[in-house]
Parts: sequence; structure tokens; C-alpha cells
Amino acid sequence: MKFIWQYVKRYPGKLLITFIATFGVAGVMIGLPTYLAQMIDNAIINENRPLLWQYALIMVGLVLLSLLSRTITSYTTSSIVNDMTMNIRNDAYEKMQSLSHHEFQELGVASLTTRISTDAFVILQFMEMILRQGLVSPMMLIFSIVMIFSISPALGVFVIPVSIIIILSVIFIAKYTLPISEKQQASLIISIVSYEKISRVCVSFVHLTMKTSNKVVSKK
Repeated sequence: MKFIWQYVKRYPGKLLITFIATFGVAGVMIGLPTYLAQMIDNAIINENRPLLWQYALIMVGLVLLSLLSRTITSYTTSSIVNDMTMNIRNDAYEKMQSLSHHEFQELGVASLTTRISTDAFVILQFMEMILRQGLVSPMMLIFSIVMIFSISPALGVFVIPVSIIIILSVIFIAKYTLPISEKQQASLIISIVSYEKISRVCVSFVHLTMKTSNKVVSKK
């Protein structure tokens, strides 16, 4: 994550706009059901048409705000992850050009090609998911806790322990699975390099066999 952050932090303005737009999306997602409940309790049941239209206009405004916020979030997120991926590929390509012939052969063509193609695309997908969904979830949790305390403080007493348990569970699972993921990535890199070496040996053997066959045929 530190490797990705050193590229993402180059766009503070876009990150701030993404954060504000995501804040608006989370607020609308929590606010719409609240206004709908108030509209039913205060306007529909009491048959208060002016108040009903007032709630309806507020809800339409929230929907338009959510649409605008989602559009801004999609644009800024796509711009950030695309520029980030381009910079990662460019830096990786520049690093490849500085490798010696021995280092290039040691790492393998397949492994280096994967670094600037598949790996970069996986990082793009991961960061896009973080910016579009990872920011919304904690904001919705904050909005939910605030709404619960504003509506029923007694109910909030029961929600806080559950929220703490969920957060601690997520942290525990992340710490437990991180070493497993790192081991899998290391073994995958070793497998790719080994495959590249085996492929070079096989190709060299085939070329040597073909040359030997051609010499035997020419002598005949």
C-alpha cells in the first residue's frame, strides 16, 4: 500500500474532490430513508399536502446531489488511477532499461512483461475499488452512528459495541491474511522466474537439436 500511496499522493486536489463527493454520496444514501420516514409520519399520515411536496422536493434535490457526486467521484477516481498506472508503467520501463543483460536474463522476459501489463492493471483495479467503495463504507458508518444517536440515543448504546467488534474483526482478518498473501505473491514470482528459465532451456535444447539434425542431413 505504501508503494501505491507514493503515486496517489501526487494528486491531492483530485483526492480532496473525491473525498468531498464521496461524503455527499454517503450522506444522501443515509438521508433519503430518513426523509422518507419523516414524510410518511408527518405528511402522508396527516394528509398534509404542502408538507408532502416539501419533502418530495428535498428528496429530489438529494437524488440530484447524489447523481452529481457519483459523476464527480467516477471522473476523479478514473483520472487518478489512470495517471497512477501510467506513472508506474513508465517508472518500471525506465528501471528495465537500466538493467544489465545478466539481470534481464535472470528476471526473465515473462516476469518483466507481467510487471508493466498484468500487475499494473491489477493495481489499477485495486485502487479504483478503494476510492469508489472503500471511502463510502466508513463514511456511511459515521453517518449511521450520528443518525442513530440523533433519533434514539438509547439504541446507540447497543450499536457502538457492535461497531467496535466489526472494526476489530476486520483489522484482525487483515493482519492474519497479509502474511499469507505475501507468501503467495513470493511463490508466484518464483514460479514465473522458474518457468522463464525452463522455457529458455527448452528453447536452447530445441535449437541445438535442430542444428545437429541439419548437420547430419547435410553430411548425408
